[in-house]
Amino acid sequence: MKPIKQKKFFISDNLIELMFGMGASIVILGALLKITYADFGPITGNFMLTVGLISEAIIFAIAGLKGYFTIDSGEFEKQDDVETYDLTKSLDSTVKKLSTLNEELSKASNSISTIHVPEGLNEELLEMKNKVAQLNKKYTGLLNAMND
Repeated sequence: MKPIKQKKFFISDNLIELMFGMGASIVILGALLKITYADFGPITGNFMLTVGLISEAIIFAIAGLKGYFTIDSGEFEKQDDVETYDLTKSLDSTVKKLSTLNEELSKASNSISTIHVPEGLNEELLEMKNKVAQLNKKYTGLLNAMND
């Protein structure tokens, strides 16, 4: 599958990740200062929390703009065609394999129909089934006698 064509953005991905991390750390420090009612001179919990949340809002706006401006819309519309082509190709392969399987099963069915089964085999199998049933009754009786 072809990847979506992307345009260059003026801020690198590494720098955006750094901005996310720094903004999040400022929010966490602000929340910590606010929860513990601690102040470092003019730096209060409210101030740090406000700065952190504003910086995160700006960073999210930049990340949203990056996503909007970097995708080439013409290539994005063709992506469905690529996926459809791949699915069609896979479906064709599956149909070929199923056709081959059908042919092989037909050959196996023809081979089975030519197998010679000796006469009287069915009667012998029924007799064997009855003898096994009789043996099971005897073993059950024997086991019951041993347990008593």
